[in-house]
Amino acid sequence: MYRWYRMVFTDLYPTTDIWKYRSMAELLVPWKNETNRFRIVSSPDVTDFYIGSSGMESMSMMKSFFKRLYDIRLEPVPDDPGEPYPLRKFIFVPRRSMRPLYSTSLIQNLSTIHAISGRELVTDLAMYRSGREKVLVSMRIGTFSELHTLRGENAYIDRVLRKFSRESRIRVREVRRTGSFHRAAGFEPSRLINIVRVPEDEDEP
Repeated sequence: MYRWYRMVFTDLYPTTDIWKYRSMAELLVPWKNETNRFRIVSSPDVTDFYIGSSGMESMSMMKSFFKRLYDIRLEPVPDDPGEPYPLRKFIFVPRRSMRPLYSTSLIQNLSTIHAISGRELVTDLAMYRSGREKVLVSMRIGTFSELHTLRGENAYIDRVLRKFSRESRIRVREVRRTGSFHRAAGFEPSRLINIVRVPEDEDEP
């Protein structure tokens, strides 16, 4: 069972402080055997951001992270929103890099994916602990209705992921197996800045 909170922004133009993010990124890594979630629900009317966790301590750390990084309120979601029907599933595999690489394109562009078809779509990211210092990340893109399929969105998703991989040196591999989330290789929490963040009005695919 997950506990969920919706982000309510008190700043109309939130920005991400790179150095503050990297210094606090360990707060996003859940405790052992727990899972943290970052969810974007985008529709023609509004784009909402949520955080969720399967553990109380892990959720407390996530709340602390986002409150320190952005001017927001976190409103509890009283009813379980349920799990979206996954239409495409991915895992993130880090490549070696001599220096931290920074990319804003992934979340920025996936948060506007609804513009293609005008339908509500869900981008759902899951974080797991790997050992003591690493984090594993997987992603699902789907809807809350099993009747929907991705059509024109597929080419857009592929283009966004290719751009992101070039910029961040994090490979995104599609998973065909059944199941909700899948785990991949672990990497440094500081690199989550490319994957789990509030988008800014600056990037185009």
